[in-house]
Amino acid sequence: MFAINAALKSIKRGGPLIPFVVYDHFDRGRRTQPFVTDLDQAEGEADPTFDLGASVEAAQAFARSLSAHAHRAVIAIDAKVTDPKGHSRDCVLIEAFETGMPHTQQLVQRYQPALVDRDGRINKRLVAIGQPMVGDELSPLW
Repeated sequence: MFAINAALKSIKRGGPLIPFVVYDHFDRGRRTQPFVTDLDQAEGEADPTFDLGASVEAAQAFARSLSAHAHRAVIAIDAKVTDPKGHSRDCVLIEAFETGMPHTQQLVQRYQPALVDRDGRINKRLVAIGQPMVGDELSPLW
């Protein structure tokens, strides 16, 4: 729940969620590492934005590399899920793994994003929808 709450808190004023990994280091306790991979900025363009796909891949690669340093890791990313009626819904997707588990477990927390106007004022706050749902079982991180 820590990762879900941290993810929702980070986007409460509007997204996007910066992918991050929370892990329990053997010697240094709980750590949080965000991942931002910049897009290549063409000359003369406005401020660059980050590449969400590359940032997610970097977070997943980092989490897989932790086997010698941590006994638990959680990856948090912004995603979309499709409901039974075929509608795309915003969600925080958590991939959680602990040494000895036979798989990485996904958890899904749907949310209604905040609506922010051009001046940065929030017109509608972010709302979590329901309780976290158990998602797919994935290959172990390590």
